[in-house]
Amino acid sequence: MPLWSSRIGTEQRKASLDEAVKSELKERSDVLRQDLGFTDADVRAPSYLTLVRHAAAHVREQLPSTLLGSDDAVERLWRASAGSAHGKQWPASELTVAAGAGSTMPDPAAITAILTLADAVVTYGVMRFADRSGCASELSSIQQDAFARVYAKIPLLPGAPQQPPAP
Repeated sequence: MPLWSSRIGTEQRKASLDEAVKSELKERSDVLRQDLGFTDADVRAPSYLTLVRHAAAHVREQLPSTLLGSDDAVERLWRASAGSAHGKQWPASELTVAAGAGSTMPDPAAITAILTLADAVVTYGVMRFADRSGCASELSSIQQDAFARVYAKIPLLPGAPQQPPAP
């Protein structure tokens, strides 16, 4: 009988229509966890918030000059970004500032903080991937090549240089 992760067994159990299969899968999962000395908490997937907070702490530790803000600030930005991505209305009201005469506009500081956070985490991920894949020494030339290709395809504003700026 093959061993499988608790997660796979749980998903298969939830999808099964047969109560006998569900019971067998639950029993096999329980026995496996008991034999290995794991508790339910040991095999439970972390929440998104736990992942976000741990990722921010890790990036903050690895790139101390990155202006990520506190874990609470990162969580707020992540929630707002996720809410916006899922079409929720509350981020539009939460991340606004008064623009005078009873009108509002997106909060430039919040938008800047979200972009700074995204840039820091993605940059760290790319650097780590390049390092782990053995391409760290080539990363600069890979980035320059990608920048030149993107620059060649995007429409330029009048007066913009025809070539990308030198690094």
